[in-house]
Amino acid sequence: MTRLLLLTFLATICLLQCLARERNPLPPKTTVQTLLSKQKAEERDSGLIYIDLGMPEAAADYYHKALSLAITERDTAVMQFLTGQLAGAYIALQDPATALKYLTHEKTHYPPVTTNARIQMVSAFLYAYILQHRADRARPYAEELKQLLPSLDQQDAERPLILMSLLTYSLAVKRYTEAIQYGTAAEVLLRKYRLLPQMVRLYNQWYKADSALGNYNDAIKHYQQYKYYSDSMFSLAKAGQVSQLQVKMDADRKEHDLQLKEQDIALLTREAQLQTTALQKTQLTRNVIIGGVLMLAVCLFLGYNRYQLKLRSNHQLKVKQQEVREQHTSLQLLLEKQKKLLQEKEYLVQEIHHRVKDNLEIVMSLLKTQSGFLRDEAALKAISESRSRMQAIYLIHQKLYQQDSHSLVNMKSYISELIDYLKQGILPDHQIDFQLDVAPVALDVAYTVPIGLTLNEAVTNAIKYAFTDTGTIAVSLKETGRQQLTLTIADNGKGFPAVKPDNGRQSIGLMLMNVLSEQLEGELAIQHDKGVTISLSFQYGEHRA
Repeated sequence: MTRLLLLTFLATICLLQCLARERNPLPPKTTVQTLLSKQKAEERDSGLIYIDLGMPEAAADYYHKALSLAITERDTAVMQFLTGQLAGAYIALQDPATALKYLTHEKTHYPPVTTNARIQMVSAFLYAYILQHRADRARPYAEELKQLLPSLDQQDAERPLILMSLLTYSLAVKRYTEAIQYGTAAEVLLRKYRLLPQMVRLYNQWYKADSALGNYNDAIKHYQQYKYYSDSMFSLAKAGQVSQLQVKMDADRKEHDLQLKEQDIALLTREAQLQTTALQKTQLTRNVIIGGVLMLAVCLFLGYNRYQLKLRSNHQLKVKQQEVREQHTSLQLLLEKQKKLLQEKEYLVQEIHHRVKDNLEIVMSLLKTQSGFLRDEAALKAISESRSRMQAIYLIHQKLYQQDSHSLVNMKSYISELIDYLKQGILPDHQIDFQLDVAPVALDVAYTVPIGLTLNEAVTNAIKYAFTDTGTIAVSLKETGRQQLTLTIADNGKGFPAVKPDNGRQSIGLMLMNVLSEQLEGELAIQHDKGVTISLSFQYGEHRA
């Protein structure tokens, strides 16, 4: 079926070329070329007949023979025509690689000079690439056909070829609605010109586009039309014209071959004499004199020009060298100044972290001293919680002061030290096992402070509400997406209430965790299932530890 559809493309080109020849007939040949041209024309027309009969292999054979005669006769117009016909025959034989070879040769050596010839070549390129399933390579030719289509008259003989080519391309790239539009436009012209092979191909592709769009009623109708015209075309091809034509051509060819040999000898002899005379009388002396004078003038001009260019180049090179030296000196000064500023900045940042750490240490000492003079349990509890929160921030500034980087904190080391502090300072009477799973990430202080405070509040609440003496608290900080972290604190205790029973408001710890999650633009979640699980998910800037 695919072979039949490809043959219709060739038949379209043949018919459109016949219409073009009726409007623009070829000029008559000279007397010397008459016999050669007659045999060449018969070979060429035989190829067209075999194409119409659906026999591209035989057509290609006759096209090759006609092309050999056209090369002997040096008939450029026929050579261009036969090269395109050979490309079409190999498209019908489903050999797009060979077809592209002939099309490329035609495009290079015989570029089309008319719009009709260009349309035929572009359409052939499009069909060849579609056969290779390379729709991307066919797309430029489809766009070129779209640009050529508005310039054609509605009755132009090349219009059906463009519409059928664009229909094939649209179907290949699955633009089924666009394919139906081209099919609708092509149907009118194909019926007018009674192009039976093209109507077979039109309805074959049309019902496929309808099926892809779910228009099953239209698909059935177009499939029935496809079968009707397909059967009609095969009925026409059953006639016994091929054998009669072959017998006639074999007899004529023998007579033509004998006469052709005599004409070839006379033609070659005459051409050799004319070429020798022309070369001796006109070209040799004139070319030598003119060439010598021109060569001398060119040499003098090039020598002077090279000398001037060398002087100018040397001057420009000296100027550039001076500019480079000045820029290099300026750049060195800027780099030294920048290095000094960076060192001063590092010192200042380190000093700030040191001062903040010392101030937090003083405040925590004052709170510890103050707690020694208090007897109120609520006040002591508040001071203890405040000291714990300050310790979380204190550890951050201590690590920033002690390490080379003064803006990033290694979260694995920081969380481990914070848990150790909570064990020693808050859990003297509890036997609680901590399980840590922290990803190797380094975060900015803007992320570390909220994380540390959230972890402090979650662990403190777990100790206050979840356990009486023993238990397990799991702390993890894992990557759960691209530049996304999730902090999870889970215990296996009895949980803690979300609100205070006396006034119905959230505890200060939960309020603080909500505020910290908003600061991180994250999402805080609390689950009560065999204990309490607190998770905080947030986006972060990527820094590996």
